[in-house]
Amino acid sequence: MARYLERRLAECAGIRQVAVNPTTAKVLVFFAPGRSAASIAGLIRNVMAEGTPEALAEYPLADGQI
Repeated sequence: MARYLERRLAECAGIRQVAVNPTTAKVLVFFAPGRSAASIAGLIRNVMAEGTPEALAEYPLADGQI
């Protein structure tokens, strides 16, 4: 799910960089000045809601990832 979240958020306008730590469940997002923290939180909620098994299958894990 972490990799899926990183990739989906990185595709959104105004998102410059994303790092997800699955161990701590923390998400670090660097975004353009025109975006608000509330809009970023909304993006995260939306991406997590679409994280169905079918959607996750589009982002397979690399060797050695969990």
